[in-house]
Parts: sequence; structure tokens; C-alpha cells
Amino acid sequence: MKMIQEIGEPDNAAAYLKSKRKTRRSITGFSHRVCRTEDPRAQDTRDGLQKLSEEIGKPECYQILQAVVEAMKRMRYMA
Repeated sequence: MKMIQEIGEPDNAAAYLKSKRKTRRSITGFSHRVCRTEDPRAQDTRDGLQKLSEEIGKPECYQILQAVVEAMKRMRYMA
């Protein structure tokens, strides 16, 4: 949730991730190189956040998460 708050809006996700990588800071949920496939808990976490964001009336929380996932897919092979 801290990362979602720091990002603020889905459109800020890619720039946020680039700045983290530039300063060699870890990105929550994406830091372990040993994980070659998606963490099995990730789907449960996504589902939970989607439900929670709908319940509290803040769908942008889930949208930010989705933007982070998509931006990380594009960054996967960048050094």
C-alpha cells in the first residue's frame, strides 16, 4: 500500500519504477531474482486488492497495481 500511495496515479507507475531502478532500490514484490515465475501468492494479493479497492471506493489502488505489473513486464529485460 505504501508503494501505491507513493505512485499516486496509474500514469505515474512507469516513472516511479524507472526512478527506483536508476537508484538501484528494490521494488516491492519484484526484488527476488530467484523467482522465475509469478509468486503463487500474487494472484491472491491482486484479487484481494481489487476487492478492497472496490469496497473502499478507491478503484485507482487496483489500477496502480496493474500499471506497475505492466511496467515491470516491459522492464524485465532492461539492465
